[in-house]
Amino acid sequence: MVRGMRNALLFFLLWFVLISTFLAVQTVEVQFIVTSDSHYGITREGFRGRTNVSATIVNAALVQSMNRVPETTFPTDGGLRSGKPVGSIDFLVDTGDICNREEAAKGAAIQAASAS
Repeated sequence: MVRGMRNALLFFLLWFVLISTFLAVQTVEVQFIVTSDSHYGITREGFRGRTNVSATIVNAALVQSMNRVPETTFPTDGGLRSGKPVGSIDFLVDTGDICNREEAAKGAAIQAASAS
């Protein structure tokens, strides 16, 4: 019984060392974009010199900017991948506020987003 436990412990210890060594030499970079506050369906008071701009136009400009990120170069500052192109993006995260909270005001019309 003790010998079996010792062998199992030795096996798991060796397995752990092997896996740790293998993982230590692996370099995995994950690149992603984080955005927030898309607010589909609203009209912005101002955007890029225009007034009363639909969120569709604002979000389209955001998408255009995100599509240019892979061609953008990291700053030449001695950091990770300094001076190199960003390259492909693995995924996008939208942290919320994709729409506005709409609540009925005393059973009447939907409350404006600006009142939320």
